[in-house]
Amino acid sequence: MEQIMETFPWGRLPRIKIYNTLGRKESEFPTVDEHPEVSIYVCGPTTYQFVHVGNMRGPVFFDVVRKIFSIHGYRVRFVTNFTDIDDKMIAEAEKQGEDDPIQLSARFVHEYYTDLFALGVEPADFYPKVSCHVEEIIKYIQLIMDNGHAYIGGDGSVYFDIPSFPEYLKLSGRHMDDLLDESRQTEIVEAKRDPRDFALWKAAKPGEPQWPSPWGPGRPGWHIECSVMSAFYLGPSFDIHGGGQELKFPHHENEIAQAKCGHPDEDFARIWMHNEWVTLDGAKMAKSGRSFKIRDVLKDTDPEVVRLFLLSAHYRKPVDFTFDKLEELSKAKGRIVEVFNRLAEFLRWRAEERPENWLRIWRHWDEGHRIDAEAFDRKMNDGAPVEDIFDKEQSAAETLVNETRIHLHTAHTHFADDFNTQGATGELFQLVNRINAGLEVMSSENPDDRHAANIALGGLVHLTDILGILRPERSNLYATEEAREHTGTGGGDAEKLADVLLKVREAARAGRNYELSDLIRDMLAEIGAEVRDSKDGPKIHWK
Repeated sequence: MEQIMETFPWGRLPRIKIYNTLGRKESEFPTVDEHPEVSIYVCGPTTYQFVHVGNMRGPVFFDVVRKIFSIHGYRVRFVTNFTDIDDKMIAEAEKQGEDDPIQLSARFVHEYYTDLFALGVEPADFYPKVSCHVEEIIKYIQLIMDNGHAYIGGDGSVYFDIPSFPEYLKLSGRHMDDLLDESRQTEIVEAKRDPRDFALWKAAKPGEPQWPSPWGPGRPGWHIECSVMSAFYLGPSFDIHGGGQELKFPHHENEIAQAKCGHPDEDFARIWMHNEWVTLDGAKMAKSGRSFKIRDVLKDTDPEVVRLFLLSAHYRKPVDFTFDKLEELSKAKGRIVEVFNRLAEFLRWRAEERPENWLRIWRHWDEGHRIDAEAFDRKMNDGAPVEDIFDKEQSAAETLVNETRIHLHTAHTHFADDFNTQGATGELFQLVNRINAGLEVMSSENPDDRHAANIALGGLVHLTDILGILRPERSNLYATEEAREHTGTGGGDAEKLADVLLKVREAARAGRNYELSDLIRDMLAEIGAEVRDSKDGPKIHWK
């Protein structure tokens, strides 16, 4: 990510607004001056099977959330957990003849990492596992008991006393009477004071993992883990808690109850964000029902196309999975790659394409063309028509720079508006169309056109970096430039020599000396300089 600036060439970054499930409203996040570090905890997977496409929506989305906060200048502390002690885990281990459910989970944690990183998700700061925090869980349960909100049930398990916490169901908005009906249908309730109470600590059963505790051997209940691990890594009060909307009840509701009864003077999570499902024909994709394993989909599909799919709808809206949609997005990504390569070829991979330079070039451009970024920002925010913002008569280069400015401004408006990746991705595709149109009428021999192409390329890199796509292309662009400096393949004298040889080759072709022309082409290829024809004449493409 580039250096944070108070004002970018497309204006100031708008305040980030986030929809909070807890209050059911959108509000502005504190500024970076008021609150420089953002702490985020996202519920991770229960690792007992391969994950499906729907399981990856949250990780990919929150990967973009972290990048948006970073662009705004915040430091981000990000934690996501693995549930490796769970009823489902134990059942799957028994089904597969495994002696140790935690070892089964460890194998699928490794498989999950493989899928996660294939999708370009940046590593979290911490990946805690339940089995590594049992000691902290026991202490936390004791704290809840000491505060009068839990008890030892008739079966030796420890239960949370729901009636002792009047704010229960504030997050989900459900009703206690409905919860009573559900608990009577799904649980054995004799061991509890109230059928709605849930287990903090489950008494040991034969063949299950168990640890010693003040209440006898057993294992943690599901819900207690995230209250404990979020507090361990982020403190008892932190900024954002995320997860799939299916976790809103009972998991997140129970987390709040545990946390507020363990640390009544703390906020716990100030903001709750819930992403919607990936669906198949309108029904939730689930391990227990119809689903497509992400591992299987990635055998035939570019991971970045899957990533684009997962970001193609607002995170609070469901997105329906089809292979036709993946095919459409594959073509769309191909158009982005194509214009990226056109820009790189137009610029002949010169040093000014380095990521730290494009904003400097843009600032110099604005100074020379007397563009006031703050005035542009005000007009855009006031909803002024685009035709009233810039001069009517513009060169092709000016048009491309200003269209890049508009699309970056609008994309960041979407990003800051509850992390609207759908809107921002739409701006990226529109920018691609504008760049293609501009390149049709621009010349690489014109300095203004080259500056405009640099700015457009920087804008393209900027947006694709936030969305986490075109990683190989972006890496190769700058790695190639760096390699040229260190290896002598391109850049400096090598580039000058290649330019001279290219001119000699063209003279040979004009004189119909095709043998010499082909020899020069082959010699250039040997030093990594591929000759490509374009409408502006032959160009060197450095490999």
